[in-house]
Amino acid sequence: MRNAANVVVGMLQSETNYDHGDNNPQPPPAPWTPDVGGWGDPDFSWCDPSARDNKRCRMGIASIFNGGGENIYSYASASWAFFSGPNYTPCSGSFRCQKYMHWVQKTPTNLNAFGLCNKDTYGTLKLANGAEVVANPDYTGSWPGGGGDIETVHNLTGRSSASGNLKD
Repeated sequence: MRNAANVVVGMLQSETNYDHGDNNPQPPPAPWTPDVGGWGDPDFSWCDPSARDNKRCRMGIASIFNGGGENIYSYASASWAFFSGPNYTPCSGSFRCQKYMHWVQKTPTNLNAFGLCNKDTYGTLKLANGAEVVANPDYTGSWPGGGGDIETVHNLTGRSSASGNLKD
C-alpha cells in the first residue's frame, strides 16, 4: 500500500510466484526496471546481493506498506511460498523458501494487523526500523513444520507488540 488511508484488508490470500527463489536464473526485479518513485515498485535494494539468501529476499512480497498513509487495518492473511524456481522446484526446507512475506517499508500512522500468516518464510514480517518478526515454529497452520504466524501487531507508530519471534 502506498499512501493509503482508511483501508481494511480482510482475509488476504496470496502466493509467491512459483518461478521466484533460489533456483531462479534471473531474480526480480529483472527483466523489468522498477519505477520506485512513480508507482512504488519494489526494487529489492534491501537485499544483499552477496548474501546466500539473496534470491529468497528477491521474491514477491504478499503485502508491502511503502508509502506511509494512515488508518490501515489488516485481519487474517494467508500468504504462502510453495516452490523455489522453475518447474516447481522444491524449497531448501522449512522456513527456507522466502526471506520476508510482509514488509513495512514506511510505517503508516495507526497500522494494525492481526493474524499475519505465512508458509516456509524466514521472516513473517520486516518492520521499517529493520526489526524482523521471524516465523514461529510452533504455529503449524495448514502445513505442519513450515508455518509462521503473528497474532497481533498493534499501532506500530507508538506502542508496539508482536507475538512472534521479534529480532532487532
